[in-house]
Amino acid sequence: MPVARSQKCRIAAKAAGIIITACTAASGLAAAAAACEKVPMHTSKLRGQDWVEELLHGHDGRFYNQMGMHKHVFKQLLRELQWKVDLDSSKYITIEEQVAIFLYVAVTGQSNRKVQERFQRSGDTISK
Repeated sequence: MPVARSQKCRIAAKAAGIIITACTAASGLAAAAAACEKVPMHTSKLRGQDWVEELLHGHDGRFYNQMGMHKHVFKQLLRELQWKVDLDSSKYITIEEQVAIFLYVAVTGQSNRKVQERFQRSGDTISK
């Protein structure tokens, strides 16, 4: 017995709904699996402290362009912060890198994500 046109449309609509539901579920499962699999984000070999040291031992103009001050002023600022406000290196980040992060953001106006990539640090560390 032939199937009516309206019934064919209902069957096609149901099939399309099932396919869309299956695709949505599959993409949701893939996203969930990706979220469970931890892949390190900041994997550059040049960590933030290494970059700061490279700048401190490199050309004066390069340091000035990145930090907005001369090296001797930066070193004096570190001494003043240590002496007057008792700023010190923590277990994970040196005072030089802490101040460099602040100055880099102030000079360049980069977003938190870009600074994370530059210094190879988490967004939480950059925000502090």
